[in-house]
Amino acid sequence: MDLVLHVGLPKTGTTTIQRHLLAGTPGYLGKDRTNRSLCKKPSDLRELVELATKHRFLSSGEVKQRTQNWVERVLRLAEEQRELPPRITLSEELLTMWRLRGIGDETARPIHWPSARTGGTLTRQRPLPVAEYISEYLQPAWASFGRISVVITLRNQTVVPQKKI
Repeated sequence: MDLVLHVGLPKTGTTTIQRHLLAGTPGYLGKDRTNRSLCKKPSDLRELVELATKHRFLSSGEVKQRTQNWVERVLRLAEEQRELPPRITLSEELLTMWRLRGIGDETARPIHWPSARTGGTLTRQRPLPVAEYISEYLQPAWASFGRISVVITLRNQTVVPQKKI
């Protein structure tokens, strides 16, 4: 059984995709107000978001164990369906967060703003934390069950400076 992760950056239509395309499809694990998701409680999603965004602040052993527990819980949710879905699809925009510290809810969205201080260049150097998490922890934990695919929705929003009149 494959795992498809939809990682939508803010303001890219993630909620619309969740409500109108994904909700109700077999194996959907995500937010849905009409209870058409494998996710029966918010903690089913919250744990993955915690791990994907805070794994740098936890011990490797703890992240591996919690990831394995999450994988097993998700597979149990899938097995509770009348028919085993061919894939599990998870859609969560909070996976795009950057934790600045391991505590609290302080986050920075992955938006690059060129500044005069950096000569107009983009300053963020590290990869999206979820990308690190998937390759280092989630993929090895899921490997015996299937493949992991990642879908990212992006939006090009150009800010045009306005001239003073």
